[in-house]
Amino acid sequence: NFLKEAVAENFMNLEVKKDSIDIINKLAEEGHKIYFVTYRTDKLFGNAYEFSKEWLDKNNFYYDKLIVNRRDKGNICVEEKIDLLIDDRIEHCQDAINKGINAFVFASKYNSDTELRRVNNWQEIYNIITGEMNNG
Repeated sequence: NFLKEAVAENFMNLEVKKDSIDIINKLAEEGHKIYFVTYRTDKLFGNAYEFSKEWLDKNNFYYDKLIVNRRDKGNICVEEKIDLLIDDRIEHCQDAINKGINAFVFASKYNSDTELRRVNNWQEIYNIITGEMNNG
């Protein structure tokens, strides 16, 4: 219980990435479906769905669907007809790409050793989605 409480407290107070709320909400306003898919598990967070929902709502993120307890993000993308995955884990992005889904690795210190396309910020993601994705 101590570990669950410590993890939950630290995660609940995580800072939101710059521009993420504005860009995600803007994409939703422009008609894009927003799905949050997380590997957060009930084992570590108690009720991963409620925990994640509380964090998203607290930070005013718009979303159409929240999916938790799933490591197989490529399969989720196929099942839910998601056409773009943005994740900080190389293996999740590679899994999606292997299943024919566009994926970008959100750059961080621990994922620099990859040939997959990395994105550095939410403005870059927005430009990709509204430019490249609409042009083919």
